[in-house]
Amino acid sequence: MADINKKIKISAIICTYNREPLLVCALDSILSQSFPSDQFEVLVVDNNSNDGTPETVRQKAETAKPAVRYLFEERQGKSYALNRAIREAKGEYLAFTDDDVRLAPDWLERILQRFEMYRPDLIGGRVVPDWNGQWPDWFHPEYRGVVAYYYPYTEPIFLELDRHTLPCGANMAARADVFRKYGMFREDLSDGTLHRSEDYELFRRILKDGGRVLYAPDIVVYHIVQPDRLTRRYVRQWWMTQGMANSRMRLDEDPGVPKILGVPRWMYRRALDDLVRMVARFVINPRCREAFYHETRLWRFYGFVKDRWTRGKRA
Repeated sequence: MADINKKIKISAIICTYNREPLLVCALDSILSQSFPSDQFEVLVVDNNSNDGTPETVRQKAETAKPAVRYLFEERQGKSYALNRAIREAKGEYLAFTDDDVRLAPDWLERILQRFEMYRPDLIGGRVVPDWNGQWPDWFHPEYRGVVAYYYPYTEPIFLELDRHTLPCGANMAARADVFRKYGMFREDLSDGTLHRSEDYELFRRILKDGGRVLYAPDIVVYHIVQPDRLTRRYVRQWWMTQGMANSRMRLDEDPGVPKILGVPRWMYRRALDDLVRMVARFVINPRCREAFYHETRLWRFYGFVKDRWTRGKRA
């Protein structure tokens, strides 16, 4: 067994919840990688699915090369599933993706090449949205996170905190020892809600502690955009839960900032500005894209306030 473990260069990790049809596509793309099948393993972490996910994964595992392992994580929330996979993984490098993507055939090969060439702690790759039809007229460029669109630079670049946009968890990889050095994914950013930001928080934490994060645009995945993500209701909810996650991430970053009911005062001023801009644009054109954009910024503010006020009541 020890000799087998030494051969495993990469553990490819997919966390899933009730997405069996999409998971099949993701698994097929990872099982057809150009990377040698005896040098990587696939870990699928089932986070309480009640569809056919367990049977689908086990059927794939019976005949698949490389090895496919099914793990069950009963605690609801992606961070729990990710951390379970990290503890179970055998690879020297850990490659993370989602259950609603297709991977480029050379995904793992490129990951290993970039680790060996640049020696980073973490790598973020390019995420290309894959959808049918056109974006809705109201869909603002700032909503790229809603569909996990990430393609900011055309050449490999080491990212700097607060200077560059940070990668997303649909396409990221790390050395296994990074989690021993910097810690695991935070498990307190949400209660299993829509937007978690555990990937963003990890990148920020590692950069703050002096780690090296590389963006490599030749490491590519295609995110399959489901129709429900292109609705106003989904976008509102996404921004609200992002606001809640931001509140939790920044609890230790603003101890000296003037606050009202636990919320930095400057955020109230920004929210008032968004409200004025939203109303002004709505009066001109109720379907104006900019009007909805400022509305969603208010939903993010609401999520932040809701989390802070809830924490204040508990205290």
